[in-house]
Amino acid sequence: MRTRRFAKTGLIGKIRETAQTLREVETDRSQARSELSVKQRELNVCVDRNAEMYLLTNETLDRLPGRGAFATFADHEPFTRLSRTRLDNLIEDYRYRIEKLRVEKSTAKTSK
Repeated sequence: MRTRRFAKTGLIGKIRETAQTLREVETDRSQARSELSVKQRELNVCVDRNAEMYLLTNETLDRLPGRGAFATFADHEPFTRLSRTRLDNLIEDYRYRIEKLRVEKSTAKTSK
């Protein structure tokens, strides 16, 4: 009879230990979900800001050749237009780089 009582007590102890472990796991899971939600919101803010920066940079590069100083400089070199070609190449290089660094919402969501 004593052996059964000890076996029951051991089994009840294991059940309590398992229940405690389950509570800890559920707490950790809940905390991880809330942290994921915060990180997802932060990521969305970053993606939105990236899109705004992308548009602003493109707008700046579109307006760059029309600036007075560059236009005047290009007028002084009408035959070869080497400086203008270098500037155009630099602008295209910047466009390529910003396009490469652009983050879109669909890309950001799939890279969790």
